[in-house]
Amino acid sequence: MVNSYDPNEKQVFPIGECSSGYIDSSQLITYTIRFQNIGNADALNIFIIDSLDNALDLNTVRVVCNSHAMHTEILPSNVLKFVFNNINLPDSSTNEALSHGYVVFQVLLDSNSVSGTMIKNNAHIYFDYNEPVNTNMVLNTVFTGNPYPSATVLQNSTTLTALTAGATYQWVYCDSGYAFIPGATNQSYTATINGNYAVVISSIGCSVLSSCFNIYTVGISNHSKEKDYILIKDISSGNYILYFLNS
Repeated sequence: MVNSYDPNEKQVFPIGECSSGYIDSSQLITYTIRFQNIGNADALNIFIIDSLDNALDLNTVRVVCNSHAMHTEILPSNVLKFVFNNINLPDSSTNEALSHGYVVFQVLLDSNSVSGTMIKNNAHIYFDYNEPVNTNMVLNTVFTGNPYPSATVLQNSTTLTALTAGATYQWVYCDSGYAFIPGATNQSYTATINGNYAVVISSIGCSVLSSCFNIYTVGISNHSKEKDYILIKDISSGNYILYFLNS
């Protein structure tokens, strides 16, 4: 299958952890802006407007590399302007290989950035006098420590309980390819059949899968008489066989 894509894009490195792109406050961020002339004539001049998030330190910006000769301008309100004068970029139908361009730059976080600060960034690419092409938005979030919840699960007979509180939960049946158990979304889960169970724990955009826990006592009745049953382990299979006496 061949999918369409936008050749004008913004990338960030590192992408960070989890869906919020968690990074440490000391992390150096690298942004890449890619563009392509998909018009029907050469692009004589191109410039890119990039409004940096206030959480970034404009004084630490450093251009790492660029595809064509350019210069950088710093405008008010934390705005960068990358100017490609006389680039004469061919259109993609005439020369696809030479219709691409890029600029890569690095920047540090502002020293006042605290845990939880979100850094959003995108760019606007101008080909001659045409309306700007807007790139996708990239996201990082400052986080101190480990953003992942604990995957620890406590077992009490047939009941399993995730140690992490205040998260979202989805219990799964390991023996069926980790299939979701319908309705099993509480912190604790009590098995109704023997087998192996685990839980997906999600918090602040991060998810972990616990180890699988074996439940093998479902369906064993309590008997009041002493010694009215014998529990034998089958060495070859590892299964337990329960024999009731006087039944």
